[in-house]
Amino acid sequence: MLGAYQQHWWMAVAVGLGTLLTAAYFLWYYQRAFFGEPAKTNGVDSSQFRDLQVNEKLIATMVIRLIFWFGLYTTPFLKTMNGSINTIERHLVQHRADARMKTANAAAKSARPGIVFGRATRPGGIGQ
Repeated sequence: MLGAYQQHWWMAVAVGLGTLLTAAYFLWYYQRAFFGEPAKTNGVDSSQFRDLQVNEKLIATMVIRLIFWFGLYTTPFLKTMNGSINTIERHLVQHRADARMKTANAAAKSARPGIVFGRATRPGGIGQ
């Protein structure tokens, strides 16, 4: 948010306000859902609902274990993503270099119309 504040202060204020409102709503909802009185929904008292069955508890337990495993042992997932992330990084670096080269060429053309900087055309030269 600090970078956004330096460029557009109103955007940082909006993001900060959105974050605070989201946290407040989450806490209010959590309090009502877990600590409030059971509500009547469509004329049915929610205290009459039965608890989870064995198969539902098993599924919930497995999901909770997976969530903890993903959070605590991330190495297999990061290794899986490593190749595609490196490819994206190479493309971004190349795009940035091309953009800088175009900017340098445009500046050189405007400064000295007869001299143009760019990639070398011989094999093994710059940019090959």
